[in-house]
Amino acid sequence: MFGYVRDEQMLRYIEFARQPNVRTVCEVGFNGGHSAAMWLNANPAITLHVFDLDVPFVHYTRPAAHFLSELFGKRFNWHAGDSKHRPRSR
Repeated sequence: MFGYVRDEQMLRYIEFARQPNVRTVCEVGFNGGHSAAMWLNANPAITLHVFDLDVPFVHYTRPAAHFLSELFGKRFNWHAGDSKHRPRSR
């Protein structure tokens, strides 16, 4: 149930991401970064901001965020902490 993007969800995201006026996407929750990778691959003009609680017992979140940061550079922005508060950028 968690840790992946369902086919229907992915197709809707891609449809949205490929609209010509979409340049910035904000997403709350990162987990393993599956949907983040989808956003960034769907449209090379998108800059993505992801807000994640960065809980210590989820051991794969930071490595996945680092991996996407290495792949997509400034297009990927991971903000650790509660999205209702000013984020700590990583």
